[in-house]
Amino acid sequence: MKALCIPKLELQAALLATPLKEDVLKALTIPVSNTFMWTDSTTVLQWLNSGSKQPTFVANRIGEILESTTVDQWFHVLSGDNPADTGTRGISAESLKTGSWLGLLWMTCQLIHDADEKEKLENEEEKCEQ
Repeated sequence: MKALCIPKLELQAALLATPLKEDVLKALTIPVSNTFMWTDSTTVLQWLNSGSKQPTFVANRIGEILESTTVDQWFHVLSGDNPADTGTRGISAESLKTGSWLGLLWMTCQLIHDADEKEKLENEEEKCEQ
């Protein structure tokens, strides 16, 4: 078996995340209007946003990812904020229990910002209709 470089492994992780997203959405009993996909790999984001020809390995996986997600659903998370990396940082069990990674403040702030922007737009639309 041929060893994969880190960017290709990150691409594999993004590929794995897409059907998991679909499974979670199917399992939920509440409506979900928006989904967000996060990666700490700027290379994966570049591949997703690139319109140029990619090597076969990359192109095939990007094609699969984009079958069930869109480019605008993918966002960057700093490696230090990525909860998937928590176990690789030598963190204590106590820190896991009380760690700030549980609240994911960076994610909450983004969603609040988006909600505020939507409310501003709706208010502007109402003013225009009057």
